[in-house]
Amino acid sequence: MEKLTVGFMCGSSADTTPLVDKMNDLVKEKNYSEISSLLNSKNSGEIFLAILVLERLVEKKNDSLKEEERNKIIFWKSLSIPVYNCLRCFSDMHSMKELFENKNSLEEISWLNKMLPIE
Repeated sequence: MEKLTVGFMCGSSADTTPLVDKMNDLVKEKNYSEISSLLNSKNSGEIFLAILVLERLVEKKNDSLKEEERNKIIFWKSLSIPVYNCLRCFSDMHSMKELFENKNSLEEISWLNKMLPIE
């Protein structure tokens, strides 16, 4: 389950989950093509994180997504597929659609601001 869980502040030490650590590494390496490829993942956590990063990159760079990426993001954000997540000591599950409707429910904005600050 740990490989599926999205968590930006998990446990008493408020650590990120391995899935978020993987995304951190891809962002640091500026491996945006790999991040984009995660839109095709079977792991809903990877898809969720890829959408967060790709949309932040557009916002940060005043760039645009490829049409295929944009269509996939619209598709995924409309679905009620489960995304396993945690916040502090609580594990939970929310739908993809719900997470995007309730922005920052997992502290993802704080994480994005650290990883990809907007100047």
